Amino acid sequence: MLPLSVVIIANKVVEDTYERHTFLVNLLNQYKLNYNVIYVCTTDYADKENIASIVANTPDHSLIVTEEETNLNSMIYAGITKADGNDVLLMTTDTNENVISEILAKRKEGYENVYVRKRQNQFVSIFTSTGMGTYHLGQLLMGRELDICNDANVMLIDAKNVDTIAHDPELSKVLRITNQSYEKKYTTIKPEIVHDQPTLNEQKPFNSLLSLGVASIAYYIALFFMACIFPIFNNGIYSWWIVCAIIIWLALGLLSSAIIARNYNRSRMGDSVPLDINNDPIVKITSVIEYGDAIYKNSVNSNNSSNEASRREKQVDKSTNEHQSKKRGRPKKVSSTASKEITSTAKTTKPRGRPKGSKNKVKE
Repeated sequence: MLPLSVVIIANKVVEDTYERHTFLVNLLNQYKLNYNVIYVCTTDYADKENIASIVANTPDHSLIVTEEETNLNSMIYAGITKADGNDVLLMTTDTNENVISEILAKRKEGYENVYVRKRQNQFVSIFTSTGMGTYHLGQLLMGRELDICNDANVMLIDAKNVDTIAHDPELSKVLRITNQSYEKKYTTIKPEIVHDQPTLNEQKPFNSLLSLGVASIAYYIALFFMACIFPIFNNGIYSWWIVCAIIIWLALGLLSSAIIARNYNRSRMGDSVPLDINNDPIVKITSVIEYGDAIYKNSVNSNNSSNEASRREKQVDKSTNEHQSKKRGRPKKVSSTASKEITSTAKTTKPRGRPKGSKNKVKE
Protein backbone atom coordinates (compact mmCIF):
# COMPACT_ATOMS: atom_id res chain seq x y z
CA MET A 1 0.00 0.00 0.00
CA LEU A 2 1.33 3.44 -1.00
CA PRO A 3 2.20 6.08 1.61
CA LEU A 4 -0.62 8.46 2.55
CA SER A 5 -0.40 12.25 2.57
CA VAL A 6 -3.06 13.90 4.72
CA VAL A 7 -3.77 17.36 3.29
CA ILE A 8 -5.68 19.53 5.77
CA ILE A 9 -7.09 22.82 4.51
CA ALA A 10 -7.22 25.32 7.37
CA ASN A 11 -10.09 27.48 6.16
CA LYS A 12 -12.08 27.49 9.43
CA VAL A 13 -10.98 28.18 12.99
CA VAL A 14 -11.87 25.38 15.42
CA GLU A 15 -11.57 25.55 19.20
CA ASP A 16 -10.11 22.06 19.62
CA THR A 17 -7.22 22.13 17.16
CA TYR A 18 -4.91 20.04 19.35
CA GLU A 19 -7.56 17.44 20.20
CA ARG A 20 -8.46 17.00 16.53
CA HIS A 21 -4.81 16.64 15.60
CA THR A 22 -4.23 14.09 18.37
CA PHE A 23 -7.25 12.08 17.20
CA LEU A 24 -6.00 12.09 13.61
CA VAL A 25 -2.47 10.98 14.50
CA ASN A 26 -3.74 8.23 16.81
CA LEU A 27 -6.10 7.01 14.08
CA LEU A 28 -3.34 6.94 11.46
CA ASN A 29 -1.05 5.08 13.85
CA GLN A 30 -3.86 2.65 14.64
CA TYR A 31 -3.95 1.66 10.97
CA LYS A 32 -0.12 1.45 10.98
CA LEU A 33 0.14 3.76 7.98
CA ASN A 34 3.22 5.34 6.48
CA TYR A 35 1.99 8.93 6.35
CA ASN A 36 2.81 12.61 6.44
CA VAL A 37 0.52 15.53 7.29
CA ILE A 38 0.36 18.74 5.26
CA TYR A 39 -1.55 21.76 6.58
CA VAL A 40 -2.38 24.62 4.21
CA CYS A 41 -3.54 28.07 5.36
CA THR A 42 -3.33 31.72 4.33
CA THR A 43 -1.24 34.40 6.06
CA ASP A 44 -4.32 35.90 7.78
CA TYR A 45 -5.58 32.59 9.21
CA ALA A 46 -6.40 33.26 12.87
CA ASP A 47 -5.09 29.94 14.25
CA LYS A 48 -1.91 29.86 12.16
CA GLU A 49 0.47 30.04 15.15
CA ASN A 50 -1.07 27.01 16.86
CA ILE A 51 -0.88 24.92 13.70
CA ALA A 52 2.70 26.08 13.15
CA SER A 53 3.53 24.91 16.67
CA ILE A 54 1.96 21.50 16.05
CA VAL A 55 3.94 21.13 12.83
CA ALA A 56 7.25 22.24 14.33
CA ASN A 57 6.92 19.72 17.17
CA THR A 58 5.63 16.71 15.22
CA PRO A 59 7.71 14.61 12.79
CA ASP A 60 6.51 14.27 9.18
CA HIS A 61 4.39 17.40 9.44
CA SER A 62 4.54 20.62 7.41
CA LEU A 63 2.56 23.81 6.95
CA ILE A 64 2.21 25.70 3.68
CA VAL A 65 1.30 29.37 4.15
CA THR A 66 -0.07 31.13 1.07
CA GLU A 67 -0.99 34.72 0.33
CA GLU A 68 -4.12 36.12 1.96
CA GLU A 69 -5.97 36.32 -1.37
CA THR A 70 -5.40 32.64 -2.24
CA ASN A 71 -8.70 30.93 -3.08
CA LEU A 72 -9.74 27.52 -1.74
CA ASN A 73 -9.01 25.59 -4.94
CA SER A 74 -5.50 27.04 -5.07
CA MET A 75 -4.87 26.07 -1.44
CA ILE A 76 -5.98 22.51 -2.16
CA TYR A 77 -3.83 22.41 -5.28
CA ALA A 78 -0.77 23.56 -3.29
CA GLY A 79 -1.30 20.79 -0.74
CA ILE A 80 -1.90 18.06 -3.33
CA THR A 81 1.21 18.94 -5.33
CA LYS A 82 3.34 18.54 -2.19
CA ALA A 83 2.04 14.95 -1.85
CA ASP A 84 4.00 13.82 -4.89
CA GLY A 85 3.57 10.11 -5.56
CA ASN A 86 1.34 9.42 -2.54
CA ASP A 87 -2.34 8.74 -2.05
CA VAL A 88 -4.06 11.78 -0.53
CA LEU A 89 -6.61 12.06 2.24
CA LEU A 90 -8.06 15.52 1.63
CA MET A 91 -9.93 17.15 4.51
CA THR A 92 -10.56 20.45 6.31
CA THR A 93 -9.87 21.48 9.90
CA ASP A 94 -13.54 20.95 10.80
CA THR A 95 -14.07 17.58 9.06
CA ASN A 96 -16.10 15.33 11.35
CA GLU A 97 -13.99 12.65 13.04
CA ASN A 98 -16.42 9.87 12.08
CA VAL A 99 -15.98 10.75 8.41
CA ILE A 100 -12.19 10.45 8.71
CA SER A 101 -12.54 7.09 10.45
CA GLU A 102 -14.92 5.77 7.80
CA ILE A 103 -12.66 6.87 4.92
CA LEU A 104 -9.63 5.13 6.44
CA ALA A 105 -11.70 2.03 7.11
CA LYS A 106 -12.75 1.94 3.43
CA ARG A 107 -9.11 2.34 2.39
CA LYS A 108 -8.19 -0.65 4.53
CA GLU A 109 -10.92 -2.62 2.72
CA GLY A 110 -9.13 -1.91 -0.56
CA TYR A 111 -10.97 1.15 -1.89
CA GLU A 112 -8.52 3.48 -3.65
CA ASN A 113 -10.92 6.40 -4.09
CA VAL A 114 -13.51 7.30 -1.47
CA TYR A 115 -16.00 10.12 -2.10
CA VAL A 116 -18.22 11.82 0.47
CA ARG A 117 -21.80 12.93 -0.08
CA LYS A 118 -23.97 14.29 2.73
CA ARG A 119 -26.90 12.03 3.58
CA GLN A 120 -30.47 13.26 3.10
CA ASN A 121 -33.74 11.94 4.43
CA GLN A 122 -35.51 9.48 2.16
CA PHE A 123 -38.34 11.80 1.07
CA VAL A 124 -36.08 14.70 0.10
CA SER A 125 -33.65 12.36 -1.65
CA ILE A 126 -36.38 11.42 -4.16
CA PHE A 127 -36.50 14.97 -5.49
CA THR A 128 -32.71 15.41 -5.22
CA SER A 129 -32.07 12.21 -7.18
CA THR A 130 -34.48 13.36 -9.88
CA GLY A 131 -32.68 16.70 -10.09
CA MET A 132 -29.34 14.90 -10.24
CA GLY A 133 -30.65 12.81 -13.14
CA THR A 134 -31.65 15.95 -15.05
CA TYR A 135 -28.25 17.50 -14.28
CA HIS A 136 -26.43 14.43 -15.59
CA LEU A 137 -28.61 14.40 -18.72
CA GLY A 138 -27.54 17.97 -19.44
CA GLN A 139 -23.88 17.05 -18.90
CA LEU A 140 -24.21 14.14 -21.33
CA LEU A 141 -25.73 16.44 -23.94
CA MET A 142 -22.71 18.75 -23.57
CA GLY A 143 -20.25 15.84 -23.70
CA ARG A 144 -19.00 16.38 -20.13
CA GLU A 145 -17.79 13.93 -17.51
CA LEU A 146 -20.54 13.28 -14.96
CA ASP A 147 -20.35 15.19 -11.69
CA ILE A 148 -20.69 12.63 -8.87
CA CYS A 149 -22.03 15.45 -6.65
CA ASN A 150 -19.61 14.77 -3.82
CA ASP A 151 -17.99 17.11 -1.31
CA ALA A 152 -14.95 18.37 -3.23
CA ASN A 153 -12.98 19.12 -0.04
CA VAL A 154 -13.15 15.78 1.79
CA MET A 155 -12.12 12.57 0.00
CA LEU A 156 -9.51 9.88 -0.54
CA ILE A 157 -7.65 10.26 -3.84
CA ASP A 158 -5.40 7.58 -5.31
CA ALA A 159 -1.87 8.45 -6.48
CA LYS A 160 -2.83 8.35 -10.17
CA ASN A 161 -5.54 10.98 -9.69
CA VAL A 162 -3.20 13.02 -7.51
CA ASP A 163 -0.70 13.11 -10.37
CA THR A 164 -3.43 14.04 -12.87
CA ILE A 165 -4.58 16.93 -10.67
CA ALA A 166 -1.01 18.13 -10.16
CA HIS A 167 -0.45 18.26 -13.92
CA ASP A 168 -3.73 20.02 -14.74
CA PRO A 169 -4.33 22.87 -12.25
CA GLU A 170 -7.01 24.49 -14.42
CA LEU A 171 -9.22 21.41 -14.02
CA SER A 172 -8.13 20.53 -10.49
CA LYS A 173 -11.63 20.83 -9.01
CA VAL A 174 -13.31 19.17 -11.98
CA LEU A 175 -11.00 16.21 -11.40
CA ARG A 176 -12.08 16.08 -7.75
CA ILE A 177 -15.81 15.89 -8.51
CA THR A 178 -15.61 13.41 -11.38
CA ASN A 179 -14.35 9.85 -11.24
CA GLN A 180 -11.26 9.64 -13.43
CA SER A 181 -10.33 6.08 -12.40
CA TYR A 182 -13.28 3.78 -13.04
CA GLU A 183 -10.86 0.88 -13.31
CA LYS A 184 -9.91 1.38 -9.66
CA LYS A 185 -12.01 0.31 -6.70
CA TYR A 186 -14.06 3.26 -5.44
CA THR A 187 -17.05 3.97 -3.22
CA THR A 188 -19.14 6.85 -1.89
CA ILE A 189 -19.95 7.20 1.80
CA LYS A 190 -22.99 9.19 2.97
CA PRO A 191 -22.57 10.50 6.52
CA GLU A 192 -25.16 12.69 8.22
CA ILE A 193 -22.47 15.20 9.25
CA VAL A 194 -19.47 15.99 7.06
CA HIS A 195 -18.32 19.30 8.59
CA ASP A 196 -18.67 20.26 12.24
CA GLN A 197 -18.85 23.95 11.33
CA PRO A 198 -20.63 23.81 7.95
CA THR A 199 -21.21 26.81 5.77
CA LEU A 200 -24.70 27.25 4.36
CA ASN A 201 -23.67 25.50 1.17
CA GLU A 202 -22.05 22.63 3.11
CA GLN A 203 -25.10 22.30 5.37
CA LYS A 204 -27.51 22.08 2.43
CA PRO A 205 -25.33 21.18 -0.57
CA PHE A 206 -28.19 19.92 -2.73
CA ASN A 207 -30.62 22.85 -2.53
CA SER A 208 -30.21 23.59 -6.23
CA LEU A 209 -30.65 19.93 -7.19
CA LEU A 210 -33.71 19.71 -4.93
CA SER A 211 -35.34 22.65 -6.74
CA LEU A 212 -34.35 21.16 -10.09
CA GLY A 213 -35.88 17.85 -9.03
CA VAL A 214 -39.22 19.47 -8.17
CA ALA A 215 -39.27 21.28 -11.53
CA SER A 216 -38.28 18.07 -13.35
CA ILE A 217 -41.10 16.07 -11.78
CA ALA A 218 -43.59 18.78 -12.83
CA TYR A 219 -42.12 18.60 -16.36
CA TYR A 220 -42.46 14.80 -16.50
CA ILE A 221 -46.06 14.94 -15.24
CA ALA A 222 -46.97 17.39 -18.02
CA LEU A 223 -45.23 15.18 -20.60
CA PHE A 224 -47.08 12.12 -19.29
CA PHE A 225 -50.46 13.86 -19.67
CA MET A 226 -49.70 14.92 -23.23
CA ALA A 227 -48.30 11.55 -24.29
CA CYS A 228 -50.62 9.15 -22.44
CA ILE A 229 -53.68 10.80 -20.94
CA PHE A 230 -54.74 12.92 -23.93
CA PRO A 231 -55.22 9.97 -26.34
CA ILE A 232 -57.45 8.24 -23.79
CA PHE A 233 -59.93 11.11 -23.97
CA ASN A 234 -59.53 11.43 -27.75
CA ASN A 235 -60.50 7.91 -28.81
CA GLY A 236 -56.86 6.80 -28.84
CA ILE A 237 -55.95 9.30 -31.54
CA TYR A 238 -53.11 11.82 -31.39
CA SER A 239 -54.12 15.15 -32.89
CA TRP A 240 -51.49 16.86 -35.02
CA TRP A 241 -51.22 19.73 -32.55
CA ILE A 242 -50.60 17.43 -29.57
CA VAL A 243 -47.81 15.68 -31.53
CA CYS A 244 -46.23 19.08 -32.22
CA ALA A 245 -46.66 20.03 -28.55
CA ILE A 246 -44.92 16.84 -27.40
CA ILE A 247 -41.99 17.40 -29.79
CA ILE A 248 -41.61 21.03 -28.71
CA TRP A 249 -41.93 20.04 -25.03
CA LEU A 250 -39.18 17.42 -25.40
CA ALA A 251 -36.91 19.85 -27.22
CA LEU A 252 -37.43 22.50 -24.55
CA GLY A 253 -36.69 19.94 -21.85
CA LEU A 254 -33.41 18.84 -23.43
CA LEU A 255 -32.31 22.42 -24.08
CA SER A 256 -33.21 23.48 -20.54
CA SER A 257 -31.36 20.54 -18.98
CA ALA A 258 -28.19 21.45 -20.92
CA ILE A 259 -28.37 25.12 -19.89
CA ILE A 260 -29.12 24.27 -16.26
CA ALA A 261 -26.30 21.71 -16.16
CA ARG A 262 -23.83 24.24 -17.54
CA ASN A 263 -24.82 26.90 -14.99
CA TYR A 264 -24.88 24.50 -12.04
CA ASN A 265 -21.52 23.05 -13.03
CA ARG A 266 -20.03 26.54 -13.13
CA SER A 267 -21.36 27.30 -9.66
CA ARG A 268 -19.80 24.04 -8.42
CA MET A 269 -16.41 25.04 -9.79
CA GLY A 270 -15.88 28.20 -7.76
CA ASP A 271 -12.72 30.23 -8.32
CA SER A 272 -10.18 28.31 -10.35
CA VAL A 273 -6.43 28.13 -9.85
CA PRO A 274 -5.00 31.21 -11.64
CA LEU A 275 -2.67 30.52 -14.56
CA ASP A 276 0.03 32.59 -16.22
CA ILE A 277 0.42 33.09 -19.96
CA ASN A 278 2.12 29.69 -20.23
CA ASN A 279 -0.83 27.99 -18.45
CA ASP A 280 1.34 27.29 -15.41
CA PRO A 281 -0.28 27.68 -11.97
CA ILE A 282 0.20 30.85 -9.93
CA VAL A 283 0.04 29.92 -6.25
CA LYS A 284 2.11 32.30 -4.14
CA ILE A 285 3.54 30.64 -1.03
CA THR A 286 4.89 33.02 1.61
CA SER A 287 6.50 30.34 3.79
CA VAL A 288 6.76 26.61 4.46
CA ILE A 289 7.12 25.46 8.07
CA GLU A 290 8.59 22.03 8.74
CA TYR A 291 9.20 19.81 11.74
CA GLY A 292 11.99 21.14 13.94
CA ASP A 293 11.74 24.83 12.94
CA ALA A 294 13.15 26.56 16.03
CA ILE A 295 10.93 29.65 15.82
CA TYR A 296 7.87 27.54 16.63
CA LYS A 297 9.32 24.54 18.45
CA ASN A 298 7.74 24.19 21.91
CA SER A 299 6.24 27.67 21.54
CA VAL A 300 2.73 26.47 22.40
CA ASN A 301 1.69 23.75 24.84
CA SER A 302 0.42 20.58 23.21
CA ASN A 303 -2.82 20.27 25.19
CA ASN A 304 -5.57 22.53 26.40
CA SER A 305 -5.22 21.63 30.06
CA SER A 306 -1.64 22.93 30.09
CA ASN A 307 -2.78 26.09 28.33
CA GLU A 308 -5.55 26.60 30.85
CA ALA A 309 -3.18 26.04 33.79
CA SER A 310 -0.75 28.55 32.31
CA ARG A 311 -3.50 31.13 31.87
CA ARG A 312 -4.66 30.67 35.44
CA GLU A 313 -1.08 30.99 36.71
CA LYS A 314 -0.64 34.24 34.79
CA GLN A 315 -3.91 35.57 36.19
CA VAL A 316 -2.75 34.78 39.75
CA ASP A 317 0.63 36.45 39.14
CA LYS A 318 -1.08 39.49 37.66
CA SER A 319 -3.42 39.84 40.64
CA THR A 320 -0.47 39.51 43.03
CA ASN A 321 1.56 42.14 41.18
CA GLU A 322 -1.39 44.54 41.14
CA HIS A 323 -1.91 44.05 44.85
CA GLN A 324 1.79 44.64 45.61
CA SER A 325 1.92 47.69 43.34
CA LYS A 326 -1.02 49.29 45.09
CA LYS A 327 0.44 48.46 48.49
CA ARG A 328 3.76 50.10 47.60
CA GLY A 329 2.10 53.07 45.95
CA ARG A 330 3.77 52.32 42.62
CA PRO A 331 2.08 52.15 39.19
CA LYS A 332 1.47 48.70 37.75
CA LYS A 333 4.17 47.37 35.49
CA VAL A 334 2.82 46.56 32.05
CA SER A 335 4.73 44.15 29.85
CA SER A 336 4.12 43.18 26.24
CA THR A 337 5.50 40.42 24.09
CA ALA A 338 5.68 41.02 20.36
CA SER A 339 4.34 38.17 18.26
CA LYS A 340 6.89 36.31 16.21
CA GLU A 341 6.48 36.85 12.48
CA ILE A 342 7.22 34.40 9.70
CA THR A 343 10.19 35.73 7.77
CA SER A 344 10.63 33.07 5.13
CA THR A 345 11.23 34.23 1.58
CA ALA A 346 8.16 34.12 -0.68
CA LYS A 347 7.99 31.13 -2.95
CA THR A 348 5.83 30.00 -5.83
CA THR A 349 4.55 26.49 -6.27
CA LYS A 350 6.73 24.74 -8.80
CA PRO A 351 4.89 24.51 -12.12
CA ARG A 352 4.21 20.94 -13.01
CA GLY A 353 3.11 21.48 -16.57
CA ARG A 354 0.35 19.60 -18.34
CA PRO A 355 0.88 16.19 -19.93
CA LYS A 356 0.72 16.21 -23.70
CA GLY A 357 -2.38 14.83 -25.32
CA SER A 358 -4.69 15.29 -22.31
CA LYS A 359 -8.07 13.83 -23.15
CA ASN A 360 -10.10 15.36 -20.37
CA LYS A 361 -13.44 16.42 -21.74
CA VAL A 362 -14.69 18.46 -18.83
CA LYS A 363 -12.85 21.68 -19.51
CA GLU A 364 -15.06 24.74 -19.24
